[in-house]
Amino acid sequence: GGCGGELSPPPGVGGAGGCGSSVGAGSSDAGGDAPTSRKTSLYRGVSKRHGRWKARVKRNGKEVVIGCFSTEVQAARAYDQFALQLHGDRAVLNFKESAFRSPVSP
Repeated sequence: GGCGGELSPPPGVGGAGGCGSSVGAGSSDAGGDAPTSRKTSLYRGVSKRHGRWKARVKRNGKEVVIGCFSTEVQAARAYDQFALQLHGDRAVLNFKESAFRSPVSP
């Protein structure tokens, strides 16, 4: 399986699937301070799942998975783009400059 969202993100927003299909080899609890070992993100709407960063939002009480990304920042930017399309000027963004950027590529 992929990320498994209930609704699809708008065209131009979203990452490559496979959030649930890749299993990290040789992962360990050692080195907990390394950025790649965190499961929680510094960014709104982003979490780590199976070695990939998942971007998601809640829409009408349901989770919408935007996509899965290699980096936390890519996922955060995808979240921003989706939030802008959903909420316009009222969107709460991770990056102020996201309002002026083009959609994120996977």
